[in-house]
Amino acid sequence: MNCKPGDLARIIGPSTSPNRDRIVRCIRLLARGEEMVLDGISFLAASHGEFWAVEGRLVGENPMGRMVIVNGGPIGDQWLRPIRDPGDDAVDETLQRLPAPSRDEVMV
Repeated sequence: MNCKPGDLARIIGPSTSPNRDRIVRCIRLLARGEEMVLDGISFLAASHGEFWAVEGRLVGENPMGRMVIVNGGPIGDQWLRPIRDPGDDAVDETLQRLPAPSRDEVMV
């Protein structure tokens, strides 16, 4: 599982989604097949995989098939990447490949 309740997360896919790269807050994990009603629109979590109820401005589809702006909905965990503080012991992976520049190395 990528996310946990309360996480801010970036939507990474699918690539055709109008919601790709939007930031949402994960509220709770939905039961498989659970219905979620938000802004008068009914969303159904899939019967397979893990889905989160999320908050955030998203593009959804109303019952007439029109695209509308909604304040959340269900999103599959596989399409979310959490945005978290890495902690005090985090290591910048780019510095493992290349050392940090120093002022002594600057050429004029």
